[in-house]
Amino acid sequence: MSTRLWVTGLGLVTPLGIGVEATWGRLVRGERAIRPITLFDVGGQRVGVAGEVDGVEVLAPGWSRTSAMAATAAEEAMRAAGIDVGRARVALVVGGTTGGMFEAEQLLARLHAEPECREVLAAMLSHPLTSTGDRLDEHLGPFARIRTLSSACSSGANALVVAAGWLLAGDVGAVVAGGS
Repeated sequence: MSTRLWVTGLGLVTPLGIGVEATWGRLVRGERAIRPITLFDVGGQRVGVAGEVDGVEVLAPGWSRTSAMAATAAEEAMRAAGIDVGRARVALVVGGTTGGMFEAEQLLARLHAEPECREVLAAMLSHPLTSTGDRLDEHLGPFARIRTLSSACSSGANALVVAAGWLLAGDVGAVVAGGS
């Protein structure tokens, strides 16, 4: 007997667009999202181009761009799948490498310029690796179970593996899983 799992909702926030339709439409038209970096100064750097995500609004004080992008994608996926955390035992698995890379980089630049700055050191603690999962739980939950994984570029894929394991074990009825 084989057990089947189904992906019932997708959500995307990419340099090609916000949402599955926007991203897919530009992708199949062969458009590219690599362009000059505008989020920060790249003067003196070897590379000045990247795939930046436009139109991301940080939802509340203390949120990072990472958490805002994850929330936008998770909301889209949950809406598409018809997931209601109030009516089913729903879990959350977030794969990532940092809790707030953009914010951390700004803080590190300031710390480099002001090595004795204690304010920067305190602010660095405001975006731990688990912060994205915590923010999603506050905004979209409460979830029955939350896990944050960090395994470099494979974090999002590993989040899907953990989600599948929970579903196959019968621990939860649905899982919101992905990477940011």
